[in-house]
Amino acid sequence: MKCHICDNQFDSARKLSKHFRDQHNISSQDYYNKYVKADGEEKCKFCGDPNKFINVNKGYASSCIKCRSLKTKEWRAENAQDEEKHNSFVKKVRANQTRIWADRKEAGDDASIRSQIGETIKANNSLLTKEEMAARYGWLNKLSDEEKDQWKADVMFKTGAHKWWKTASEEEKQIVYLKRIATKLGKIEQIQFEWQEYQTYEEYRAAVDYITAMSYFNNKDEIDPTGLRGQEFHLDHIFSVRAGYAMQIEPEIIGSKYNLRMLAKSDNLSKHCRCDIEIETLKEQFYGS
Repeated sequence: MKCHICDNQFDSARKLSKHFRDQHNISSQDYYNKYVKADGEEKCKFCGDPNKFINVNKGYASSCIKCRSLKTKEWRAENAQDEEKHNSFVKKVRANQTRIWADRKEAGDDASIRSQIGETIKANNSLLTKEEMAARYGWLNKLSDEEKDQWKADVMFKTGAHKWWKTASEEEKQIVYLKRIATKLGKIEQIQFEWQEYQTYEEYRAAVDYITAMSYFNNKDEIDPTGLRGQEFHLDHIFSVRAGYAMQIEPEIIGSKYNLRMLAKSDNLSKHCRCDIEIETLKEQFYGS
């Protein structure tokens, strides 16, 4: 390596830096700026802010700290064009992550680290506006209706659970539904609905939710024939769950199809614990069936 001031030769950047500091009384950055730096090198190519100076051999970083993720994305995009190189990179990262998390699990640190990561993500997201959240996470919303349909056909319905659910029988779906509810309740075996089990409202509510889910699944054509259930319409208990608990009404009655209806979201939220049917009438419908 040659000194651009006196033309002396050096076999390392460290020796060169020491030379022009001691002999020419100039800092590494000033020397680099005057004799080596390319035009605009000191500015981030993404935002134009100043880059960090590394050393006389490497010069400036190619991006500022806040744009480092953009640099990584750009590198990955370029890397992805070489399939062999990209696959090698993916395997290496996957192996490293597997090893790291295995070590953390063995040390008993994995749960706390995952929790910290989750809290950090929540804290960072809480600072974003609705538009920024949509830009970061809502990539599918940026597609046109035609592009969404094409993506669903090419990806979603040809992979994983979506593909299975599309071709599964009603019996297979019901098994999954039962398992999902049983997991939510924390129970594996068939639930026996006996009043003495329900010491708290939460236990009673869980049992009602289980029966409600099954009632809706098996009687959807009666309860919600036009498929209204969603953000604007809620599945409502005509005789409220809270009142059922207070009056010690069996969960089978409160969660039955006779006590379920579709109700506009605003009406359901304003309804609170109000009951729109007499309990005697509900029992007659239930036992009359």
